[in-house]
Amino acid sequence: MNEILKDKCDLLADNYMVIHNGFQFEEDQICKVAGLIFSSADRRAEAEKLTECRKILKKQANIFSKLRSMTEIVVISKMALSGNPERYLDEVKGAYKIMREAGFEDSSYLVQASLLICDLGVSDECDKTAHKSKEIMNRLNREHPILTSAEDISSAILLGISYKDVDTVIRDFEEGYEYFTDQYKLGISKNAVQGLCELLAVTYGDMRSKCDNVAKIYNAFKTRNSDYGKDVEFAVLASLADTALSPDELADEIIEAAEYLKEKEGFEDKYQQAYTKKRLMYAALLAADVCGGDSRLINSPAIGNAISEITARRTAQAVSATINIAANLIPALLGSESDDR
Repeated sequence: MNEILKDKCDLLADNYMVIHNGFQFEEDQICKVAGLIFSSADRRAEAEKLTECRKILKKQANIFSKLRSMTEIVVISKMALSGNPERYLDEVKGAYKIMREAGFEDSSYLVQASLLICDLGVSDECDKTAHKSKEIMNRLNREHPILTSAEDISSAILLGISYKDVDTVIRDFEEGYEYFTDQYKLGISKNAVQGLCELLAVTYGDMRSKCDNVAKIYNAFKTRNSDYGKDVEFAVLASLADTALSPDELADEIIEAAEYLKEKEGFEDKYQQAYTKKRLMYAALLAADVCGGDSRLINSPAIGNAISEITARRTAQAVSATINIAANLIPALLGSESDDR
């Protein structure tokens, strides 16, 4: 296994334990999300700093606020990383207000989207992004009313920040979705395919080629008898679509990383097959951070967790998945136009 990937696994496990021990009433998967946020930034979680940030959040957001829902530990983790928790929280609240005024419904998913806007450093353009993203959401909802929900807000925000116009975004998404569902009969849920194609549509380049790359990676897992998830975990593979490694090399790295994580407290086989899929997902997220191609975003560490929770709380009992789009996923999202355009 790549030594840097191994170090990332160690850091994720260490950060998870710090957060889990310090916030024992938080849902386990949310603690792993927070650990992943710190790991993506190559930082170690500090319980004292997180506690300080929680106190700041409690002063500024009442108990009923969506900022203090199941995403609270995520919010305070990003506050801790920001260097100025008070200012960061003010920016998040400001972005949230603008998103609400643009017509988005009040929800914890909107908190995630507001965090994303601030992490990408585009809060000054929030009004423009909010209205463009709302139009994208409306178009997606018209075309796929059953599949589109509040869970898609963060993807819509990424698409809204991109330099693609709305028509191009929708065209690319539809091309990828129709191609993947027609070409590949892998038993992947339609919701997962939609999530995948929303993320792939952010990037420039041929949608069919990107879909082919993802399918090859998934099939590489199958040939190794590795049961990679077909539901919410599947869209994580968007973050690996442009890597320099071959699908076989990627699958080997991710499987080895997942086996290494299995030895760590909190990542062992508590729930048999179901948890094996989660562990592979976390390993894939870490691999995307390490094994990415040349199409990096901007130089901010926050990009390592551009979306920390696109899809969460799939059941009332637990958070089912986290998608962390690593810094290598989206070429020129905030920069100049890509040569591949």
